Amino acid sequence: LGMAIDGRVLVSINGPAASYTPKRLNVLYRDIYRRLSRIPDVQGVGLALYNPLTDNWGERVLVAGHPPPAAGDQVGASWDRVSNDYLQQLGMRLVRGRHFTEADNEQSELVAVVNEAFVKRFFKSDEDPIDQHFGLNTPENAGSFRIVGIVKDVKFAGGSLSRPARPTFFVPLMQVVNYPDPMMARVENASRFVRALLLVTNAPTGTLEPLVARALAEADPNLAVISMRTLREQVERSLNQQRAVASLAGLFGAVALILAAIGLYGVT
Repeated sequence: LGMAIDGRVLVSINGPAASYTPKRLNVLYRDIYRRLSRIPDVQGVGLALYNPLTDNWGERVLVAGHPPPAAGDQVGASWDRVSNDYLQQLGMRLVRGRHFTEADNEQSELVAVVNEAFVKRFFKSDEDPIDQHFGLNTPENAGSFRIVGIVKDVKFAGGSLSRPARPTFFVPLMQVVNYPDPMMARVENASRFVRALLLVTNAPTGTLEPLVARALAEADPNLAVISMRTLREQVERSLNQQRAVASLAGLFGAVALILAAIGLYGVT
């Protein structure tokens, strides 16, 4: 899968209230990070819009300086908003450039980390993606994000694990794009509301859940844990559909073999 599986726990939460401003959200997220980091046996914490192998967000990508895509070109990419060390906590390996740092905050330049599939889709082989700019949906947004890092492909987005990794980019949790377009502004605002936590720990989820719930409630009484499972359990759930299809194929194959044997016996 390209990421660390063992010792990772995925937590789904209900998200902060819609009345939170970006500035207030950043204060809340820093508080949540501190409280979760103090839980015994938790070695690392990450916050994200969504966790691996769940429903993902996707947008049309336009690269600054590139001609407009032709009809039929593949221009979509998955994306996620993550805390500064989320990718490291997930064990995603850096190919070039850098990961996010504390300096990538609300006052700094908008940056992004992309995966190798993103580079292959949107850049030619002789182009250097580092320090290139791209944006979402419309040409006027093409200069929004500067690429500062490239990570190895990871089966991050939900869907079949047998398919190649999707082109994906990640943006810092604390940064906000001020879109003049109302629709893009709504998308940007919705993406600011974290609904996923990543914990690096070997503690049992049964022991961990009340501690996480208490930490969230202390940060904001409206926050609550919706679900908690290990990343390995999430991988198993993602494979259930493939296992069901394989089982049905095996059953139909056995029935076909029996019918063929009966037919052959009748003929002979």
